[in-house]
Amino acid sequence: MASGIQSAEDFSVESIRITSERFREALEIKKVTIELNIFENIRMPYLTGSILILDDNGLYTAADFQGTERLQVDLSLPADGAVTVSKTFIMNRIEKVQKSNDQTAMLLFNLIEDCGFYNNVQSFSKSYDGKGEQIISKILTDKLGKSLYSTIKTYRPSYQSAFRIIVPYLKPFQAVKMALDKMTTENGSPYFLYSSLNTNDLILADLDTIMTRTAFNATEAFRFDQNASNDAEDIIKQSTAIYNVSAPNQEDTMLLSELGALGANFTTTDMTTGEEIAYNHNVNSVYKQLLDAAVISSSQDNVLLDNAFIADPNGVNTQSLGDYNSVNFSQVGGGRTYPYQSEIQNWTYENDPSAYKLKMFKHAIEQLLMKNNMELLLPGLKFLTGDVRTSVGNQISILIIKNDLSDDVYDKVDNKRSGDFIINTKRHIFNVVEQSHTVSLSCSRISNRRIT
Repeated sequence: MASGIQSAEDFSVESIRITSERFREALEIKKVTIELNIFENIRMPYLTGSILILDDNGLYTAADFQGTERLQVDLSLPADGAVTVSKTFIMNRIEKVQKSNDQTAMLLFNLIEDCGFYNNVQSFSKSYDGKGEQIISKILTDKLGKSLYSTIKTYRPSYQSAFRIIVPYLKPFQAVKMALDKMTTENGSPYFLYSSLNTNDLILADLDTIMTRTAFNATEAFRFDQNASNDAEDIIKQSTAIYNVSAPNQEDTMLLSELGALGANFTTTDMTTGEEIAYNHNVNSVYKQLLDAAVISSSQDNVLLDNAFIADPNGVNTQSLGDYNSVNFSQVGGGRTYPYQSEIQNWTYENDPSAYKLKMFKHAIEQLLMKNNMELLLPGLKFLTGDVRTSVGNQISILIIKNDLSDDVYDKVDNKRSGDFIINTKRHIFNVVEQSHTVSLSCSRISNRRIT
């Protein structure tokens, strides 16, 4: 494939245009666009963003912006046969108008993906039956005209049996969240529904599948190497360079304990029978479950809990952090609300008592992902290929060298900050003036490489 790529930050703007039912024709604005930002988030089913436009031709007055204009974006790599990435946003708010001089101004618009806007302007009341993933698919099709991505496997069937949710005048994505809150894998791992720059379908993914899938760059890990990022002749080295790495709010074990992620007591009461199910949660059980299921490799360490630590300053109480009931969780629910449909359960009811325990596992895993978070700034070349495996909800391979000034430092990999991480959020930064595309992303994991 002949390529016009000269830098790992190269990209091509095919079109950036504004459309509206009020306009007779689309307004092409790629020549006056300064910067475009697009945000992906594993916990959000739609994209958001912003666009900065130079207005030197009366655009602000002529377009008479109402917060309902569509922004249609077509981007690609500057290479023969490159995939065109297309997205439609609603320019739902003017963030700022800054006059530069008498004839020009800068217009900053807030963007929301079109399905996100459509979601926010409607509410409905309806009941749905089925497994969680089936209910989500039905809601997306019925209310938003969206489909779940199915080209590659992104999720496994949820553990819970079929249930019914009654939507009490909620927005579609709020109803979807009701199903997501119910769902776990057989290991207690959570499910996520998110949008990607690389497909117009929404992606449903569970953490087990994410963690057992190979990182999209497994053979060419991103590496913090200042020499590589400055090598103008080697595009491959440029494309795998980490420009900047930071790790804010690391290792907050006390916060995890306060949230009940390490140790807690959980009680559920069936209001129709008075039956009570109670158990104690210990994060070590979560790790054992994930290890036994091969979701976490045996070559990885449980780095999120120091079992040797004694919290009692006097050393009298020698319990580990996982043995404390730092939080007491309780819920109430009904039993079989639909006796004429024995296969359909109440949203709060579980056939299998162990399923209640999985709900606590899910809560713990979601909190554990916050403990080891890293933020990276990378060149955009590998993220504009149309491949959904480069989106949030996938693993990325990172290699960082230890902070060590001794000889042979390049053979000393920092096992705590290297390996495969889950991409949680991503910001695409398209500098249209300089034709450069960089990506700022946050990633995390719940285990480290074991030091051998």
